[in-house]
Amino acid sequence: MLSEQLHSAPTDWKARIRPFAKPDAFKAWRQVGVSLGVYVLGWLLAWWGLSMHYGLTLTGCAIGAIGIARLFSIQHDCGHGSFLASRWQRDLLGFFCGILSQTPYHCWRKIHAIHHREAGSLGIGRSIGDFPLLTVPEYLALAPLQRLNYRIMRHPAFVLGVVPFLLFFVIQRLPLLPMFPMVKIVPFSRAERYSIHATNLGLILYAWALASLIGWQAWFVIYMPMLLMVSTLGVFLFFVQHQFEQTYWTEGPPDPWRVAMQGSSYFCLPKALQWCIGHTGYHHLHHLSVRIPNYALPACHIADTLWQQAPQLNLKQAWQTFNYTLWDPEQQKLVPFSAVQCRAVIQNEPFFALPE
Repeated sequence: MLSEQLHSAPTDWKARIRPFAKPDAFKAWRQVGVSLGVYVLGWLLAWWGLSMHYGLTLTGCAIGAIGIARLFSIQHDCGHGSFLASRWQRDLLGFFCGILSQTPYHCWRKIHAIHHREAGSLGIGRSIGDFPLLTVPEYLALAPLQRLNYRIMRHPAFVLGVVPFLLFFVIQRLPLLPMFPMVKIVPFSRAERYSIHATNLGLILYAWALASLIGWQAWFVIYMPMLLMVSTLGVFLFFVQHQFEQTYWTEGPPDPWRVAMQGSSYFCLPKALQWCIGHTGYHHLHHLSVRIPNYALPACHIADTLWQQAPQLNLKQAWQTFNYTLWDPEQQKLVPFSAVQCRAVIQNEPFFALPE
């Protein structure tokens, strides 16, 4: 749980974070250049590996995936208006990065903005931009097959083995599917819907250009593993940001301070790994202020011990977040299925025990 001094926001917290909440054109464009360089390097190594050994190709795919992860972080910041001062530059750069990450920039920007506004809410907050989450009473009220369906959706094999493909290859490619679960909640404009078509057209032209140079077979055996790697990494990172045991959810209006400092994790990784993922691990700071560009997050975190009191996860603890599957309103924390199994037995109801 939060330490006592963090149950409510200090009066000066905005002033303490303000120096970092501004764009730096030099750092921004340097990050763009380096990220594109990593991406191109990955492609060149993967292509060369086709004439040597496919293991070398997969190594190149992993490097290219790092480049895409960093480009997605840039796209993300462009959507928040924090990466560059110029809006037209942000939107153009965000759209370009969206082609490489297979994520329609304008639609994703709106969905993600709603996630930030409603994060921590057991209402809309768990319906948009996050993973399916039920409370313990809601789960116990389900029919047996509905429980089984929910357990499958929360299982790591489904989250990491199915969701990345569905999200990046199906849902984000069709103009209606991104809105389907939230069509009555998110009013997408015609321009935002057309952005999906524009992104798809950009993907087709980009694939055609590359395939014309190296051949369709070579393009396929490089592009598909690279995108599957980065999409799986992306889904994993999004999952661990809010789905840990001592997180924060509420039935009433969420407290933005507690959403950031209790409900968002600091994924404590070595500097090299933080660099590879575009500093996504500092998610607690990102929820405190979306105006902090990713390249300023490490300095902001180090500058004040207050930010270092947010929930920390290492790699082992991040993987263990898959065990926490239900929100218990009585204990005010996420609990595993096994924690509520006895309740189902007491109520004389079937309980499916899939592997944790």
